[in-house]
Parts: sequence; structure tokens; C-alpha cells
Amino acid sequence: MKSENFFKYLKSKDFRIIFFDLTFYILGIKSFYNSFLLLPLPVIVIAILIKFSRRYDRNYASEISFQLIEFLNYINSNLSIGMSFEHAILSYEKDRYSSFDDNMRRRFEKLINAIRMGVSQEQLLGVLETVFPIRDTKRFASMLIQSMKTGANQSFIVSITLDKLYIKHKTESEIQMILYQKKTEQMILCMAPMLVILMIRGMSPEYLMPLYTEVIGRMIMTFSFSLLVAMKLISKKIIQIEV
Repeated sequence: MKSENFFKYLKSKDFRIIFFDLTFYILGIKSFYNSFLLLPLPVIVIAILIKFSRRYDRNYASEISFQLIEFLNYINSNLSIGMSFEHAILSYEKDRYSSFDDNMRRRFEKLINAIRMGVSQEQLLGVLETVFPIRDTKRFASMLIQSMKTGANQSFIVSITLDKLYIKHKTESEIQMILYQKKTEQMILCMAPMLVILMIRGMSPEYLMPLYTEVIGRMIMTFSFSLLVAMKLISKKIIQIEV
């Protein structure tokens, strides 16, 4: 893997979640099982999840949504003065290309190449969905295709889409602010039992020793840790609110 692709790969991962999960499971094994042999297990499992699943992929939806709002705002301004949809896109690329990051430049070049190849507007909207890969783009493209069939004003369609996106983006921002405190509480509640166990073991190791040496004790610790993992997963689902 080339260094550029490697850094791109790393950039696509959310290391805050990776760090929290690693800390949670390593502390859990250390506090509930008191075993150094099991400590590499969560590292291996999380490494496999990073490689073969999308659990730790960085969520770019909010960033792409903001880019789409900026794009449509510019397009709407140009449509309102009589410019065609294709020329409005070319004008946007000319004015804003220098501010694009590498990822956005690669995606937007597909759109520009499609215009230069003279594809139909319906095909162009299909390419637009790959430039801004979120559900809102697909809905916008569908509305614009319908407006082409019915002869509706494209500027009006873009304006309506912009209003809805502004409201959605504002609502998402407010929800994230409210949930930030809940996410912090979730992390504290997940870590607290393990820290309490480690603290008790540090002050009086023999007090908890039966839980690590007796069969029934190991069963109790396994059940307790399973409940803690279930609480972590359920609480994560609860605070995932989609607008």
C-alpha cells in the first residue's frame, strides 16, 4: 500500500471511537478477568473490524451535507439569473475549485467530465449523486428529474431543496449539541464499574480473589461484563438519532 493511500485510509477512520473501544475492552478484561493473556484479544478483534467492516469509518455525512448546501446555494443563484444547470456547475467549479480538498476534487472532476462529454441532464444528476453521496442528493436528483418531465421551474426546485436542507442541518446540529453530554455520560457509565473494581483490587486484592479463582466467580464476572457490553451497545444505538 502506497504511503498516500495509507494516510488516506487512516484519515477515513474515526480514531476516537477506536480508542474508546480499545480502552473499554482492555480495562474490562483486566478488571473482570485479571488476565494478561486475554489482553491482545480486543486488539485483534478491533483490528479485524477496522479492516473488514465499516464500524469505525468516519462519518462524513454532515460534512457532505454542508458541501451540498453550499453547492446548491451557488447553483440556485445562477439559475435565478437564467444560467443553465450545466453552466452553473462549470461556474461553481471555476470559482470554488481552489478551496476543494483532494477528495472533493476527485469527485467533482467526474461531474465536470460528464458535462464536457455532453451527457443528458438525467445522467448528469446520476453523477451528482456520486459527488455528494448522501440520501438528500438522491432525493434532489429525483425531484429535478420530475421537474424536467413536467416543465417545472428548476430554480424553484433547488430553492425548496435548500430550505429543507438548511432546516435539517440546523436540527442535526442542535441534536448533536444535546447528545454530546449524553455521549460523555455514556462513556463515564461504561468505564465506572471497571475503575471501581480496579480500585478495590488495588486496596484489598484478596477481597475479590474468589471471583477470579472460583468457577462460580468467573461465571459471575463473565455475566457482569456481558451486561456491561450490552449496555454499551444499546446506549450507543439509543443516542444515534437520524434526521
